[in-house]
Amino acid sequence: MKNKVGLFLSGLLFLASTIFADTIVLTKNKATYIQEEEFMLAEGENILGPIELHPLNTLEILNFEIEDAEVVDYIYEPSSLNWKENLIGKEIVISGDGRVFKGKVIDIKKDFITLDTKKGVIIVPTPTFPSKIEIKKSYSSSASPKITFKIISKTAGESKIKISYPIKGIFWKVRYLQNNGKLIAFLEIENNTVFSFTSIDIFVKPLNKKLEKVFLPANSKKIVKFDIKNKKFPDGIVFIYENGIFKGIGKVKSGKLIK
Repeated sequence: MKNKVGLFLSGLLFLASTIFADTIVLTKNKATYIQEEEFMLAEGENILGPIELHPLNTLEILNFEIEDAEVVDYIYEPSSLNWKENLIGKEIVISGDGRVFKGKVIDIKKDFITLDTKKGVIIVPTPTFPSKIEIKKSYSSSASPKITFKIISKTAGESKIKISYPIKGIFWKVRYLQNNGKLIAFLEIENNTVFSFTSIDIFVKPLNKKLEKVFLPANSKKIVKFDIKNKKFPDGIVFIYENGIFKGIGKVKSGKLIK
């Protein structure tokens, strides 16, 4: 995750984070997101954050892995993919009809937005086109849950930490193409979300298959040809061709081709 991480020591703030390639681990019907970062830690207590998690995060109970240190507690700030819910507590600018309102969103109803401004609390109509709402952060950043956590470190120096949690909307399956009796296997990774992944490692654990630095756009499928070892064919749909002409659909079930 490309986020800025604050390290607080003796009342001072330091930006000290190195970004690594994140990984999605796919198992049967589940997807785990692993983000890895590196911090400069002091011996003893360290307060780190806020750190952005991926917007597709579904759980506030996170798994931390860190050498010679321990995460003892953390603050989890949830978010929402609903844009109205997501604006609560954020600074916005509403412009249109020759007027501009700036402030922190207190509440959003169907027709009105309540703002905390420098001049006090005001209630303004929810803007309609061509009026607009502006927020400095990207949609991905504004929709990301955030955590601030306390680490007790045994030593001072650089330390890597892995944060893992379940995400939704990422699936995998095996597909086959049979042409003139030759069977070719494909791994299909589906991104059924509005978020794109520009350089993500993907590990499909049941197949022991790893893809590195994958570009996976929003609402798309990546289809990768792969070799099947030991002739252990995973279950999947077979698209049958003869001399390049589509003939029908079969399936592989329990390692056997069923037409």
